Amino acid sequence: MPVNWLYINRVTIDPVIWTAITIPYRLSQLCIFNNDENEFLVRQDSADASTETRVGIGMVWKPGEDSPVSTICYVLSVAGTGPLVIQGIRI
Repeated sequence: MPVNWLYINRVTIDPVIWTAITIPYRLSQLCIFNNDENEFLVRQDSADASTETRVGIGMVWKPGEDSPVSTICYVLSVAGTGPLVIQGIRI
């Protein structure tokens, strides 16, 4: 029987510098919840504007099907400093 692990982390983000979102181990599912009263931007590559997505207030952002270990994305606050809540599960 596989073991299910739940990963939860709160991250304060910066409105000036892209913040790397990292995870300590491989996850089967991952979501980033915007619990702030401001929008944030997310990129798969901090230097590539074509990968940018805007995440609205109270919305959720999900990366691809299988999240790799280490940096999964970069986030930038439109205003404010978050927090973002990162939740994941390892099946």
